[in-house]
Amino acid sequence: WAYPVSFFLFTPFWNSFMYLSVLEKFIYFFSAPAFMFFLKTYQQRRFFLFIFAALAGIFALISKETGIAIFMAFFLFSCFCAIFFRSYRKISIGLALVNGVGVCAYYFLIKSVISGYSSSYKGFSMPVIFWNLMHGPLIIKLLFALAVISAAHFCYKSIKSRDIADFFPALWPFFVISYLSVLSPWGYMSYLLAPLGPAVMGMFVPLYFN
Repeated sequence: WAYPVSFFLFTPFWNSFMYLSVLEKFIYFFSAPAFMFFLKTYQQRRFFLFIFAALAGIFALISKETGIAIFMAFFLFSCFCAIFFRSYRKISIGLALVNGVGVCAYYFLIKSVISGYSSSYKGFSMPVIFWNLMHGPLIIKLLFALAVISAAHFCYKSIKSRDIADFFPALWPFFVISYLSVLSPWGYMSYLLAPLGPAVMGMFVPLYFN
């Protein structure tokens, strides 16, 4: 519900959405069902539900390469659950493997098949991401730091309570971290950042209920 609310809560969100390119709108819309079905996979412990999450993520990915951030967020989420939630370890390992292999396969695909468009990813590595983040706009540094702090908060809260439901909101900051990392070699143009609106808002939603 954070997605439609974000349109009308603040006028700039609506303006940003209206002036988005068509490709960013696909990421905006398809990331919502992707996240929903991914979390339902954990809630109901039924792996087949991930198929719907994957389909929604693939539609976002087909529209724009930055859609891969959805699967990166899934990978980070699954890795944490596999380590800290024993009762969900089997399904988490499966999801981590599927998403990890998918992200790596797509990376090598764009490097080989779409080599001209993906030339910025030559030498893409953690030092490159860190360097571009440190030399990016101040708002990007703050946004990345906020996402890391938010993810750490939900990690700590879920470990302390031993309730995986407390970890579900961490999917939002994981997506922000993944999306900013993917954009790192390209740069942080405003229209590329617009799909992060609901995710940034989602990081704060749990605070209003506590």
